Amino acid sequence: QAAALYSLGEVAYLQGDLVQAAALFEENIALCREMGNLWALGVRLTRLGQIVHAQGDSQRALALMKESLVIGWQVRHPLGIAEALTAFAGIARAQSDPGRATRLLAAVAALRETTGTVMLPNYEQEYEREVAIVRTQLDARTFESAWREGQGMAVEQVMAYVGVTPP
Repeated sequence: QAAALYSLGEVAYLQGDLVQAAALFEENIALCREMGNLWALGVRLTRLGQIVHAQGDSQRALALMKESLVIGWQVRHPLGIAEALTAFAGIARAQSDPGRATRLLAAVAALRETTGTVMLPNYEQEYEREVAIVRTQLDARTFESAWREGQGMAVEQVMAYVGVTPP
């Protein structure tokens, strides 16, 4: 049932039905908590964070994504961490901070490279879209500088950068 709810929630999100997507992810998150499935829970929290951000609730979005990041750290789930950091980058970009977004995206690239993590296609598309957008918002020199800074950050540093203290 959890997998079906996730899939239905993803479809609703990708089709732009944020109300339905939020409801499905809320139900899915409750089920993941009940089952104790932390790997799935982290990913679902990130997606719900993206949904509520799109609905205009940045504060709740950040809280959900911070919880996701903590869970990803606790269960050593590099994919979950990468997806959460990509979502944080999206919020930074939306808040007119492309330098911060670039650092986060570069940290994701470094994490993926060191762990061999491959993102799911829809998350990979979101990642690539975010990189493309911030490239247009910064001049080449500023982008490259921010990218190098982000790639040099350890996971603990990037977690602190988004306001999360590793447990």
